[in-house]
Amino acid sequence: MLQESNARIENTIRTIKEAQAEKEKTRQARQELTDFRTSLDALASKEHEEKIAQKMKKLKEKQERKKNKKNEPKAAVSSPSSAPKVVPIAVGENVKIKGQTSVGQVMEINGKMRPLLLEA
Repeated sequence: MLQESNARIENTIRTIKEAQAEKEKTRQARQELTDFRTSLDALASKEHEEKIAQKMKKLKEKQERKKNKKNEPKAAVSSPSSAPKVVPIAVGENVKIKGQTSVGQVMEINGKMRPLLLEA
């Protein structure tokens, strides 16, 4: 597009020089160049409008996905199968403490405190 524009400008200049400043030919060459510039501006404007329309469409699709995504988790959270089951600990069971890799055996249960005997 840029090469074509430069070629048209050079051609117009050459035409004006060849015409040796004849008013009518110079005016005609300048008019052709102006028409070309107008057509380029219209083409660029059309492309710009298409890009804006495409961005608007993508934005609307993104908002729809976001809206649908908000509605889906509410249904998933309300299902009881997704919640972990809490099983009471009994004496003699093997357990693992959060944050540690070693396994221990429950020796006794005193209220909230549960002393563990860790196996080596």
